[in-house]
Amino acid sequence: MDNQIITLLTRFVNDECSGTELKDIKQILESGNYINEWNHVIGQAEFNIISGSLNNTIISDSKSKELFERILESNRDVAFESDNRKESKLMWNWISAAAIALIVAFASYYATMNWSSAEVSEFVEVITEVGERKMVTLPDGSTVRLDDLSKISYPIEFSETARVVTLEGKAFFEIESDLSRPFSVFANEIEVKVLGTAFGVRAYNDDNEIAVVVERGSVSIVENSTDATEIEKLSPDEQITVDRDTRTFRFNRVAREDTNAWKDGRLVFHDEPFGDVIRAVERRYNVKIDVADQTVYTQRITFKQNGDVLEDVLKILSLVVGLEFEIDGNRVSMK
Repeated sequence: MDNQIITLLTRFVNDECSGTELKDIKQILESGNYINEWNHVIGQAEFNIISGSLNNTIISDSKSKELFERILESNRDVAFESDNRKESKLMWNWISAAAIALIVAFASYYATMNWSSAEVSEFVEVITEVGERKMVTLPDGSTVRLDDLSKISYPIEFSETARVVTLEGKAFFEIESDLSRPFSVFANEIEVKVLGTAFGVRAYNDDNEIAVVVERGSVSIVENSTDATEIEKLSPDEQITVDRDTRTFRFNRVAREDTNAWKDGRLVFHDEPFGDVIRAVERRYNVKIDVADQTVYTQRITFKQNGDVLEDVLKILSLVVGLEFEIDGNRVSMK
């Protein structure tokens, strides 16, 4: 499939196309050659709705009808201008069928969740503040331990075929086994797929890397993109970190006692960028750390600390990168 076409069709479905892009859409429809790409976009839209990626959006009947009419209207314009009747008919068939499929997906979703067109999506959102941790019990009995400055979103009831949550920040999951309903965590650029296991995910929006570490069972790491490429499968005591910019990843083994040490209040970092470590310390102690030489942010470091006293943590960090620190209230300078 053509990823550029998929991206353009996705923008069209989301009503984000510019005037120039709409002309490109017209040419795509005229060609009748991108049925697979269109079906992929429609399928992804349906999945996003069902999985809760649109949980903050009110999708009304009028909105779904508007989308349907916009798709058909674009098709009518093309059909009238096309000289190839067979091509126009084919184009009409596949785009109309796909549009109807999307509306059916909307309707099915409404029926499943028992919403009216004026109701807000019934999702639970749990947020932690600085220094706060929460234990969350999911609808299937699975538990999530949420670290500070983190957020998890999930439906009031999981569907009969899937259990899907979204995470921003850090959490430790203990998932009940259910072979008929795989469990997925969407965390920025990745998706973590499991059946029943215990694992940790770190996916703060301001960090350069995402990390997943397994304590029990196994998980599959999938790139959250149109291709849904599987990156790696992890077993107990294995960790993967994914660079959000380059989409490259690092794999390493972690001592059992260190897999999710933060649950016990310890700070443990394995081959992580100094910049991400600094942000972790800022979140833990609610301080702002100013580093004069920010070239050290890319330096990768490994260290363990009980994490009780900020000054003790800063002493280690300073030694590792060859800097000195000074504490002034809730601000720290390193130079």
